[in-house]
Amino acid sequence: MLMEEIQNQIPYYLTREAGEGILKELENYSEKTQIILNRGSDGVLQGDGWRGFRLYDFNSAEVRNTRGIVISNSCDIDTENKRDLPAKITFAPLIRMKKIEEIFKNSGLDANTTEQKLRSIREQKSTSFFFIPSQIGLDDEYVIWFNDMHSMPMSSFVESAEREKIFTLNMTGFYLLLFKISIHFCRFHENVDRMPAAQYQ
Repeated sequence: MLMEEIQNQIPYYLTREAGEGILKELENYSEKTQIILNRGSDGVLQGDGWRGFRLYDFNSAEVRNTRGIVISNSCDIDTENKRDLPAKITFAPLIRMKKIEEIFKNSGLDANTTEQKLRSIREQKSTSFFFIPSQIGLDDEYVIWFNDMHSMPMSSFVESAEREKIFTLNMTGFYLLLFKISIHFCRFHENVDRMPAAQYQ
């Protein structure tokens, strides 16, 4: 993560001191860094943790309820915004770190390799996962896996009887999530030549 790139994206409405504070927290990030607000925000925001999501389970062929974190942009799912097409909300299910550890162990990894991978996730160095420490509103350590994304109609989510906000990310957590999403999905250097050979001649 390049600090100069992050600095260029600090929003104009933050004071200089607040912007510098975010940069300092990101630069000195550890699993103890606070990334969750002390109070919940109004509405449904990108990065929020919620109950009430529904996903199709390909193993059981059933639709089940799950907790997850909002991946959709906040404006795209704002119910106050008028739109021509029905909105959908994209989310990633919350997965306990203990479950990830169990998967690593069952895959045949030795104890040292498993511990290294778990440490990498907790330090936000793994590009496939976003680590959510046990902080306000959470009973355990969780991750979201960027390869495990789902969508559902926003209207169904709003009407869900199970819908309940679990947490909201603070600015540090929000910026960390955005940059990890960008790194995971928007890597320009994929080592694939997409230009037909004829265009070089």
